[in-house]
Amino acid sequence: MTSFYVMHGEQEEAHNILQAAVSNLGSILMDLNHSLRNMNEAVQGQAAPLWEEQQSKWDSDYHMMCNRLQQGTTAVLDIHETFLEGDRNSARIIL
Repeated sequence: MTSFYVMHGEQEEAHNILQAAVSNLGSILMDLNHSLRNMNEAVQGQAAPLWEEQQSKWDSDYHMMCNRLQQGTTAVLDIHETFLEGDRNSARIIL
């Protein structure tokens, strides 16, 4: 008979570490955006639109990362529930 053990605690710890990193990145981006909010007024020339373009891109990328983290969290929870249901079904069959 084959057996396996899923260590959900380690997955949860990894998720918490990743969530903390994403949160820290969000704080850094908020500080950066705050510092750059008047960039267009402070500089003139061809560089100003590039700052705005880059700021828009990193904001968009950050929101995409947050969405993907949420999707991954949902998927992991679904997998966890599937393993638990399989374990419960196995126990019922054996008993």
